[in-house]
Amino acid sequence: MSVTVIGMWELDWLLPRLERRLWKQTLAAYGIKNWAMVPGDTERGSPLEFNSLEEALTKSHGTRVFLRPDSGIPLSEFDHPIDAVYIFGNAKESLRKYIRQEDNVVTIDCPQATDMFACVALAPVLHSRFVQHGC
Repeated sequence: MSVTVIGMWELDWLLPRLERRLWKQTLAAYGIKNWAMVPGDTERGSPLEFNSLEEALTKSHGTRVFLRPDSGIPLSEFDHPIDAVYIFGNAKESLRKYIRQEDNVVTIDCPQATDMFACVALAPVLHSRFVQHGC
């Protein structure tokens, strides 16, 4: 069972140390060690950093699962793949151009439609996976 998380820094929205801590704390809670962030940012830091999302996707292995606020399979109905790469965008760049026909697109079903910061959306996604597979 392999889980990779790829995120995009929210440049100019959150303080670098705070954003890094939010990602790191949630990933640690679910035992996720393989995570990458783009673009590379020495102030924030992550185990793997890439200059672009395209580069990170090329070097990742597993079924791609994109998180989108406005479309996709509701998370409550999604069957998580055993080997998964979860991809979270940011407020500035759309993920649409990276999504292929064979990729999964998931949205977090909430009472009110909202565009969550990726570091916040990470928790319900990993919890849903944990319930199905034990992470």
